[in-house]
Amino acid sequence: MKALLIYGLMIFIIPLAFFSPFAGLISYLAVAYLRPHQWAYIPDTRISMFVAMATLLGYLLFEVTRRFPRIIPNALLVLLWLQLLISTFASFNPTESRPKMIEVTKVFVISLLMTALADSGKRVRQLYLGTAVILGALAVRSFARAIYGGAENRSYGPGGMFEDNNDYALLLVMALPIIYYAAKAESTRLWRWGLYFCALATFFTVFVTRSRGGFVGLCVVMFMLAIRTKYKVTGAIFAPLAILLVLAFAPDVITERFRTIREDGREDRSAQQRLRAWNVCFEIMRDHPFTGVGFRNLMAVYGNYEDEADARVAHNSFLQMGAEGGIPAMLLLVGLIALSYFRLWRTRTILRARAPDSPLIYYSHGLQIALIGYCVSGFFVSRQDLELLYEIVALATTMRMLAHQAEQLAQNEIIVESNRVTPPPFGAAPVNA
Repeated sequence: MKALLIYGLMIFIIPLAFFSPFAGLISYLAVAYLRPHQWAYIPDTRISMFVAMATLLGYLLFEVTRRFPRIIPNALLVLLWLQLLISTFASFNPTESRPKMIEVTKVFVISLLMTALADSGKRVRQLYLGTAVILGALAVRSFARAIYGGAENRSYGPGGMFEDNNDYALLLVMALPIIYYAAKAESTRLWRWGLYFCALATFFTVFVTRSRGGFVGLCVVMFMLAIRTKYKVTGAIFAPLAILLVLAFAPDVITERFRTIREDGREDRSAQQRLRAWNVCFEIMRDHPFTGVGFRNLMAVYGNYEDEADARVAHNSFLQMGAEGGIPAMLLLVGLIALSYFRLWRTRTILRARAPDSPLIYYSHGLQIALIGYCVSGFFVSRQDLELLYEIVALATTMRMLAHQAEQLAQNEIIVESNRVTPPPFGAAPVNA
């Protein structure tokens, strides 16, 4: 019955994505993050791929002439895709790498479509708000399960790339500032307080995942949220107090898990395994600096450097990218994050002067802090293909272009005003007479 319901929903969503590609983007995000097919016990059905293909086809048929792909502003993203493509062809085992490369290509294509289709402040707001609502709904669902089933039960993601608790915690850490600033930008009371509740649910759910990397990222994100308020000192005091208060009332399994962060790494078996995996990544980058070993091949070559029985992923998004995609891919990933952060800062600077009431000012804060959350929590989990990261990259690109348009419009108005000749009073002699 559940499967029939999901298939019926897809019969509606896929034509919608074809005839309205922008609606297809938001539908794709809902399917990719919420993964309703997991709930319907059909996890192998690639619904997000079908929605992505319908969106792309609809864009090529109906939108491409009006909203051409923005290749130059996305040059780093395109270069990263090319580097990963080269790495796939040169990989240790191309059969393992190709399916993952197809998934990454889908993520990158959606990111490029976002920069082409979200070409107005209204569409950026719809895309940002849609993402916040989708991620908020996911967090509320997990929060409700924790309340109903007990917080001592570890919270896992809906499936796919978010199935693992550490991956899910990374997603939630990035979602928290996005949802919080979506609430701050809303003028409608119902929307605002609904989003604040979603942000609160996101905050609590990170604890229930019991992810240490997620907890460290949450602490940093909370601090960043605090110092960007009007009352920075009060916020900087309240943020750690809120975390300590939750820990004080949390079940012992949660507090004991986070207490191990302070343990000596030599006594923590998990930390030792992680350090060995990082060392393997460095050795792979030394042996394969330009192409890496290809997607999903780190485990296959692990035995060449360490005990094969101890093989594991890097548990570090940047080192995983370097080992599997080569050093150029790792540098492009870092450059993409840094460029997006700068674009968001520049967007906010321009809009504060040209359009101080724009919600994009709030959005820039949320996306910047989400990038910081990725860098912190992503340092302890291999999620270099996270879809939310590349959505932020796309939003940063399109918001920067919109800010540039606002700046040009303001400059043109100044030029027009300066060139305008004031007519002399009635009856007065002309100036050049």
